[in-house]
Amino acid sequence: MGERAELEERLAELEDAFRSPRASFPKIEPYFPSPPRHDDAYDDEDGKDVEEEDFCDAGPGQDISMPLVLTRSASMVDREKTRKLYKSVVKIYANISSPNPRMPWQKLRQTSSTSSGFVIDGRRILCNAHGVEEAVTIRVQKTGSSKRFKATVISVGHNCDLALLSIEDEGFWVKDTLALPLGDVPNLQQKVSVIGYPAGGDVICVTMGVVSRVEMHTYSHSACRYLAVQIDAAINSGNSGGPAVCDDKIIGVAFESYAGTSLENVGYIIPVPVIRNFLWEVDNQGKYNGPCELGVVFQETYSAAMRKALQLPDDDTGMLVTKIDGLSPSAKVLKARDVVLSIDGHKINSQGEIDFPELEGQTIALEYIVSNHHCGETAQLEVWRSGTKLALEVPVQPSNDLVRQHLYDRPVTYYIFAGLVFMELNFQYLEWAF
Repeated sequence: MGERAELEERLAELEDAFRSPRASFPKIEPYFPSPPRHDDAYDDEDGKDVEEEDFCDAGPGQDISMPLVLTRSASMVDREKTRKLYKSVVKIYANISSPNPRMPWQKLRQTSSTSSGFVIDGRRILCNAHGVEEAVTIRVQKTGSSKRFKATVISVGHNCDLALLSIEDEGFWVKDTLALPLGDVPNLQQKVSVIGYPAGGDVICVTMGVVSRVEMHTYSHSACRYLAVQIDAAINSGNSGGPAVCDDKIIGVAFESYAGTSLENVGYIIPVPVIRNFLWEVDNQGKYNGPCELGVVFQETYSAAMRKALQLPDDDTGMLVTKIDGLSPSAKVLKARDVVLSIDGHKINSQGEIDFPELEGQTIALEYIVSNHHCGETAQLEVWRSGTKLALEVPVQPSNDLVRQHLYDRPVTYYIFAGLVFMELNFQYLEWAF
């Protein structure tokens, strides 16, 4: 009974305490951290001034007593670079009047086409040759503008499918029209963005993908072989001439895609080495002469029996010369059954490939080295002839085909006699006739 009475007494005291108006409890002081200072500037840990706009409010779970210092967010910088990039990409309108292959004294009905291009150094626009081929008038429209500026062709290289345009109107060259810098050959699986004005809309379009392959490729416009980069980004009609961009630098010019049904997402861009070669010849020689060649037909030497017959060492190098163009400079230097072991210091394997100078661990066809030469230069060859190594110099030059692949931007010459029409033979006419 004593314990129960004690508990009842304690309970009564507690009830009296809660009812009392003078009851006091421990005082809890609220904590309000000091907000960040908004002085004009103060020094950070590195002693640099931090401006007022560099502060921002703290988010949930952050200590707002410490200022968050932001220079500029990466997304803001990327958006600004992208905006400047778009300003240098243009849409090209061309009115085309092609010659009639059947009646060379006439022109075909005039048509129109659109393609893309972009500004480079020297106040020039780089685009595809097939975008301005046989063009009577050329107009250029900038991104975000409705005005079309008259353009003229400075130089055109149909072999490599590149052309340069100029615009005299000073209104086009405002401060936000900047020259886009050239980059390097991209690595495999490197991300790439293709910018241009393809079919399906009127405003600028961006497609993205990765680099799938880098190798020698036959360009459809000229049937010449050059270095090309294969990507899986969509390249459609109208994209031709638009820049392929990686890390804010140009890595190529979009120019064609695979149109078959057995392959998907196969597009091609003209890489920087071909662009630089084209620009160098235009700037230093006044025109583009085309890809240089040795004028030689090679055969692979991976067969053990063949290597033994040619007395070649067992090192998997060399390509056998089987035929030489009689009009080429190589006819005075090389002989049939010669084996070319290296070119310009690059060893040639038995399948005609060398180590790719621009991409470590990759190989490329030896014609890549030859095509990088300019007209009038010489190639240094190491040749195996009858069991002896020779060091030879061979001049390189563009091919001089008796029957030209195409006749671009000039009228077809013809002669009429006794009711017969005589004209220059070319592949364009053969394709139309047969």
